[in-house]
Amino acid sequence: MFVDFPLNSVSIEERRKGASFQPIANVSKILGLSFKPQGEVVGNFVEDVVCLSPSRCARVRLVTANHMTTEPFQNFQFDGVVGLGLATLAVDSHFSLFEQMARSDGSFIPQFGYYVSDRDDVASEICFGGHDSRHMRSSLQWAPVHDPFKGFWQVKVLRVTVNGE
Repeated sequence: MFVDFPLNSVSIEERRKGASFQPIANVSKILGLSFKPQGEVVGNFVEDVVCLSPSRCARVRLVTANHMTTEPFQNFQFDGVVGLGLATLAVDSHFSLFEQMARSDGSFIPQFGYYVSDRDDVASEICFGGHDSRHMRSSLQWAPVHDPFKGFWQVKVLRVTVNGE
């Protein structure tokens, strides 16, 4: 599924006309998601093939929005959100992009890296299945996830140093 419509110019119903997703058999749940401090999405469970590249695809379960609050979603310039939380945050493993990619492609590494550009003429990036070493200024250092059962990519911070202090 590759969809790229400006959020404010196309209604949810118009977006679905060309969509390939299918309702999940024997599942008729409607899910409400709240985003703190404001915002809510109500949607249905569906299943679709999600591709990270032409050769890296997996069947993944998603939530399609039936209703979104104006705040904060009217200001977003994207069509959806990919959850990158650990497996314990997913409704079940079929909703976990990383788990489904790993199941469909044994060579897929369940990691992601991101690069945040500080220049307007250089795009920020996210890399699935590893990292892009071209953006690294030093060697990669791994830190264990703190309390992984909560489902978040949290690390334990022992101290913060700014300008040597």
